[in-house]
Amino acid sequence: MWGDGATYKVASDSGAVHEATYLKLDCSKAKACLGWHPNWGLNEALEKIVEWNKAYAADRDARRITLEQIGAYERGLG
Repeated sequence: MWGDGATYKVASDSGAVHEATYLKLDCSKAKACLGWHPNWGLNEALEKIVEWNKAYAADRDARRITLEQIGAYERGLG
C-alpha cells in the first residue's frame, strides 16, 4: 500500500520487553453488549495508516489529518 520504493528496517532487539507482545484487542463485549461493529475493514484501516504516516513524514499537519480520519470513521466514510 505504501507504493514504489517502500522499504523497512528491522531494528535489532536489545532484549527489552515489547508491550505489543502483551497487548490484545478484544471487541467482543462491545459487539455483544452494544451492537458495535467497525466502520472500516482491514484494508481500509491500513490505507488510513499509510495515508497518515506519509503525511506525517512529509511534515503535514498530523492533528488535522487525525481529526479528518476520525470524522470519516465516525461517518462511515472511506
